[in-house]
Amino acid sequence: MAVRLCVGRAVFVALGVLLIQASAIVLGAASLVWGSLAMSAGGFDVCYFSLILGGPFTGAACRAEVTRDTQPG
Repeated sequence: MAVRLCVGRAVFVALGVLLIQASAIVLGAASLVWGSLAMSAGGFDVCYFSLILGGPFTGAACRAEVTRDTQPG
């Protein structure tokens, strides 16, 4: 499953480069940014969406919060 996720993100980056070369600058840049953000989030163990929604930024802090919320008592 991890390989499939990595390949999917790499496809967005490659598509972005190809679209930029084909003069579809805006669509290519959007694809490149989306693929890069997704790959960097996985590589650095961070969550951009959690930060935007007011949650913790790092993956460790997100996991700790979920664990704390699911413990009884």
